[in-house]
Amino acid sequence: MVVTSPPYDNNEEYEKGNTREDWKILIDSMTELTASHLSDGGYFTVNIWNRVGLNNIGYCIYALENNGLEFLRRVVWKKPDGAGIPSHGHTHKNPIGLNWHPMMVTEEILIYYKGNKREPIKEEKFDTVLFSDYYTDCWQFSGVHSDKKQGHPAAFPDLLPKLLISFISIMNDIVYEPFIGSGTTLTVCENLNRKCYGVEIEPKYVAVTLERWHEMTGEMPELI
Repeated sequence: MVVTSPPYDNNEEYEKGNTREDWKILIDSMTELTASHLSDGGYFTVNIWNRVGLNNIGYCIYALENNGLEFLRRVVWKKPDGAGIPSHGHTHKNPIGLNWHPMMVTEEILIYYKGNKREPIKEEKFDTVLFSDYYTDCWQFSGVHSDKKQGHPAAFPDLLPKLLISFISIMNDIVYEPFIGSGTTLTVCENLNRKCYGVEIEPKYVAVTLERWHEMTGEMPELI
């Protein structure tokens, strides 16, 4: 299973200097390489957000389907009102025609699969209490104040990978995160008895991931 939230092409601090074409190349190459190693019946999940005038969600759909993956469903992640990008303020001050800028409080989670879907396993039960709170295709919960809590400018909350991994994988499955960032997916996998493989090229985020893992397990990471 793949659980990832790639860079959003929104001029975040860690992306400055990149162009739109750089972002497309990143998404294309990541999707092609990852899909080629995904096992038959494996799931590929992507959390992504649109930038005004730039259809990041649409481009990720193109990359997934261009690499032979099949659509299963999409989930809308709705953040509490007031948690989005405050683009609506300009409209409040200037409520005139053609000047509509709503606050952006949603992101999308695309769920695709490769090949033949695996059959459900009766012995593998997930937390029904968790499902009772998130039984629709619209999940509402807060994000995180990334820089303060997790040392990364674009971390997602633990609950997002927890829901995906709980619902569409089983114990001891391998979960891959090509942009592991501050290690959220890794720590969630540790708690859910999944094996996590991740990639991160920024040393300071690797340090954050290792520290979070150490605090959770009490063990020291083994460097190779």
